[in-house]
Amino acid sequence: HEATYGRGDEGIDVTPRLQSLVQDGRLSFTVSSKLFGDPCPGKTKTLRFTYELPGDDDHHIHEADDGRIVIVPIAPSKNVGIFYTSQVIDPKYFRRVLGQLALPHPIDVITCSWKPIADNPFPEVGFPYHVRIHLTLVLQILKLLHIARELGPYEHVFFLEDDVLYPEGYFDIEPFAGDVLLNTNYMGLFERGFQKAMPHRQQPLHQVAMKLPAAIDHFTIRLAQALTVGVVEVEPYERAWATRQSPQPAVHINHGRNFTSHFNIYSKEEVEPWHPYWGAAASWWE
Repeated sequence: HEATYGRGDEGIDVTPRLQSLVQDGRLSFTVSSKLFGDPCPGKTKTLRFTYELPGDDDHHIHEADDGRIVIVPIAPSKNVGIFYTSQVIDPKYFRRVLGQLALPHPIDVITCSWKPIADNPFPEVGFPYHVRIHLTLVLQILKLLHIARELGPYEHVFFLEDDVLYPEGYFDIEPFAGDVLLNTNYMGLFERGFQKAMPHRQQPLHQVAMKLPAAIDHFTIRLAQALTVGVVEVEPYERAWATRQSPQPAVHINHGRNFTSHFNIYSKEEVEPWHPYWGAAASWWE
């Protein structure tokens, strides 16, 4: 209904601009002067707006400072995906991964990157610490987890990596016991085609969903280990796990710039050039 952006008396009316950001009855963006202009340079500004939702005559008030993410309303599923990246992979894979995530899914996605993502379809926050070690990864994930907790009553979090293609139906999950839900239906992709995942002990974080409070607790513990030991297993192996199989397999792109060892869990002998859902492997690799 109305929106202002600024600080104190130095505010401007941004109602038309905010209305233009509504897509499918929802708002999803990061507050910044790039979106709304800068009525008071050098000062922290606040976005204030009132709105109503379909079927609800109540007027709601929302406030968010610069750099804060706005998602209104949150996904009915109460699921959130956190997408963390250092952007070291080939941009073509990066765009394909984001394109898959931008398909209609019952989930909100928030992103954290080392540098701004061009044409990012999701709310984004930056990350200034650019050293490729476990401490950086854990801090980046914790930042997103705490943002998710502030945004609303999310129940489950998916860990989304920048070199994994997630199919439609992947985020449709049922309530699960324990803290962790692992998807066991995934495969690899390299220059010769789709690779079968081999039996192994370690399960990749990119196929894990967790209950949000448990995820924050887990990575807080891992943070202490990363500060003192250095190298840590980010996967929550010590917690209670449940498993499921997504309707279609997720695909890990083995592009050669992997930070973890999980690219080694795919067969180089059992390779298929085509998949009934994903189509030709070459169209995703080349």
